Amino acid sequence: MSRDYYIYNLRQAKFFIDAGLPLVEIGVGTHRDVFHRFARNEESERVFEEWNSNKPTGFQKDDINARCDTSSVQRTRHDR
Repeated sequence: MSRDYYIYNLRQAKFFIDAGLPLVEIGVGTHRDVFHRFARNEESERVFEEWNSNKPTGFQKDDINARCDTSSVQRTRHDR
């Protein structure tokens, strides 16, 4: 099992690169998705922890529902 980081998220890969981590490889995974491989070491662990502490958490379900007012949307016969 490899100890390297395989990053499939392009924003996260850019974050790692901007933090000065050397890129080991860019490749294509088994699902034909692009990955960026970084060596796993003390510095990359620190950057990974920084990424996890700063990344957006996303919306909570209630926040999304509160912002979506569909009361003025008319239903079609396909929606019934």
